[in-house]
Amino acid sequence: MKATRALGCALLLLSSLAAAAHAADQGRLLGTVVDPLGAPLAGVKVIITSPDMATYRVEKTTDAHGQFSAIILDAQRQYRIRLEKQDYLTLEQPLKLKIEDTLHETYSLQPAAQPTAPASRPGSAATPGAPPAGQPAGASGQAAPAPPPADAAAAKARHDAALAYNEGVAALKAKDAQTAVAKFEQAAAIDPKLAEAHAILAGLYLEQHRPADGLAAADRALALQPGKPRVMMDRYQALKDLGDKQRAAQALAELAASHPGPELARDVAVSLYNEAADALREKHVEDAAADLKHAIEVDRTLEPAYGALANIDLTKKDYPAALDVADRWVAAAPQSLSALQLRYKVLSELKDPRAQQAKAAMDSAKGDATNPLNHGVELYNGNRIPEATKVFEGVVQADPKNARAHYMLGLCYTNTGDMARAKEHLEAFLQLAPNDPEAQNARQMLAELK
Repeated sequence: MKATRALGCALLLLSSLAAAAHAADQGRLLGTVVDPLGAPLAGVKVIITSPDMATYRVEKTTDAHGQFSAIILDAQRQYRIRLEKQDYLTLEQPLKLKIEDTLHETYSLQPAAQPTAPASRPGSAATPGAPPAGQPAGASGQAAPAPPPADAAAAKARHDAALAYNEGVAALKAKDAQTAVAKFEQAAAIDPKLAEAHAILAGLYLEQHRPADGLAAADRALALQPGKPRVMMDRYQALKDLGDKQRAAQALAELAASHPGPELARDVAVSLYNEAADALREKHVEDAAADLKHAIEVDRTLEPAYGALANIDLTKKDYPAALDVADRWVAAAPQSLSALQLRYKVLSELKDPRAQQAKAAMDSAKGDATNPLNHGVELYNGNRIPEATKVFEGVVQADPKNARAHYMLGLCYTNTGDMARAKEHLEAFLQLAPNDPEAQNARQMLAELK
């Protein structure tokens, strides 16, 4: 799905490219998650923990190419990685990082015993295989269930539609979007009841900036298979792109109420966060607060939503409400310095005796925050891109020749969609450190930006 906007700057899931920061014993991970046939898996939840640190936890989500990246400040410790996705077996294993180097690792997830129907997005679409005659392949290569045809003509139509559908899947894997669209359109025309073809077309049309076609395809898919969260997300995005604010808001509310799975919860929460940003720009403060509360309900790890909601309460000097937000934020992210700072500020305003204890917790959590680069990396790893950007901008302002800060700004601006500034900082990084271990990653990013 195309990138959505956020308050101040876009809030996106982390880039698929590796990141780096200056730390003595850091390690970097660039991972790719695939299915048994080697097709990339999008929406895989990646959790990194450490048996050496009970509260340590870094969460990522794979992008459309099945990729994710993470920076670990202390690579000498022990770590474990866990990968989760609906309809696939969970994979958990030790993570052995390379100190001061990037570990490139590919993980393969096996389908569960009874996978559901295929997803509707490129990158998580069906993989080509050899289904029984008249049935399109599903996401794991399994044949999608279909009732037996009533006659020979229906059997041939179903068979021809399946062939076109699987050719579309093959084109997607080859990154040939134009052919993929043509093949899925052919499959949908032959068999108008082939919901999977309509669902995938909805996503492809959106990526081709054809929101009206995307909306029509999503409506057709949902008429055949109601309640599919990914298709509902595409429908919301199509309405958003068409400028139909009222119907888009309704579509998003329906999607949030459908309790989307973990692979979509972050996308839904980010969309609610962005709706709040629009509401704030239009001075609709109460609507913004309602969207932010809903965002936190959908994904309690979306830290920027807590901060934005608390700012609304602080502006109104509603300190009890701000304290409730701070308490929930700390419960969701116990080591978040921003959360602990907010809690201390609110308790101080309330002259609550717990403020002293809150200050001690805040001070003990500062840790690497005294090192701006390390603190920026922590913010980046926590998907707090706007805050990370400010930290790295401060480093560059103080030291224009700090190559690592330029590199991290390249990653940050890639996340926010500011490709011109991303290119500027990546080029500065390569000029300052052409032989750096991350130089190749930077060159690959610049190639994608051109």
